[in-house]
Amino acid sequence: MPLFVRAGALIPTTEPHATVAPETEADLTFVQWGDGASTARVREGSTVTRVETTRAAGSVEIRSTGPVPVNRIAFPTVDGAPPPHEVTVNGRAFTLGPAGDGTLVARDDGGR
Repeated sequence: MPLFVRAGALIPTTEPHATVAPETEADLTFVQWGDGASTARVREGSTVTRVETTRAAGSVEIRSTGPVPVNRIAFPTVDGAPPPHEVTVNGRAFTLGPAGDGTLVARDDGGR
């Protein structure tokens, strides 16, 4: 099934689960599609986590407010958008690496 997104879109995703459990939120991967700015909201009960991204010239800045952690961000190949070389989440540098399918993934390495 095709997925149509606008440049800069940010989509929270997770692996399929039979039910949604509290630990599901820790399994989220945010997928960011090309240069631009975007906002995603993740609702969990009565709380909302707001995640804002800005991506330009290979640099990605992410700001998150709320209880849902941002631990992984995937960057699929998008024509006309250079792959990121630097990713920060709330001022903390994330480590970039390949996902095996041409997608780059930024992860929090715990400060190591």
